[in-house]
Parts: sequence; structure tokens; C-alpha cells
Amino acid sequence: MSLYPTFDVPSEMTATMGATQQYKQSIAFDYEKGDFVTNTAGQTVKSSKRDAWIQWCIKICQTQKSAYLAYSSSLGVEIEETVHTDQKREEALLEKSITEALMNDQYKRTNSVRNFVFTRQGDGIIVEVDVFGIDGDLIPLKVYL
Repeated sequence: MSLYPTFDVPSEMTATMGATQQYKQSIAFDYEKGDFVTNTAGQTVKSSKRDAWIQWCIKICQTQKSAYLAYSSSLGVEIEETVHTDQKREEALLEKSITEALMNDQYKRTNSVRNFVFTRQGDGIIVEVDVFGIDGDLIPLKVYL
């Protein structure tokens, strides 16, 4: 008899054990204030599942790919790589990188990314894009890069 317990390891994970296709809940974040939303008692407030997905989309679009060790190298957008290119090339690279980043959601909440519009503002660029969720829900996303 062994001191350590033994058990059989399943050969394959079932589909229910993997990431399911649904929106996940999170803590609400106010991008205008740059801080988490709190109630009058100072406690953080939960966002709706749809709003949490929107927050994730904004965060991913504004995160430079491979800039932070805390994130995997597949998360984020290649923003800095587009800076020293002409306008058409910059927009094409941003469109490709943003689409890949949003479609790379581990929970598979993003169904498609379409209709990019780029507007120059000062030293940055405003990107407007339609993001469709798994339930067909349309989010007109607007981020400043």
C-alpha cells in the first residue's frame, strides 16, 4: 500500500471542462476616471457580463502587445510597430492587429470584428470598430490609441 493516493487521469478533457462560450462577470471600471467603480461604502461594484466583455475589448485594444510580462505574448495590439509607417499602411496594420487581438479571446466571446474607421486626433488616432459578440450583440467600440 502506497502512502500517496493514486487515481486515473482522464485521457481527454470533455468540452464542458474547457472555456464555455458565455460572457463572464467582472469588476466595473470607469475609463473616464481611470479607476474602478465603487459604491458609497467604498466597495467595488460588479459590472454586467456584457459590460465586462466591453471593458476587456477596450483594454485589449489599448494594450501594447508583448509590453508586459504579466500578459501572454498573444494579448494586445501591435501599436508601436505602426507608428513610423504611412497612413494607409498604419491603418491596415492596426486593423489586422486589433482584429487578431479581439478574436483571441480565451472565452470566445467575440464573433467578428468589422467596419473600421480611423480618425487622427493630435498625436494619436481614434479607432471606431463594430465588434459582434457570441449572441450577435453589436458593440460600437471607440478607443484612442
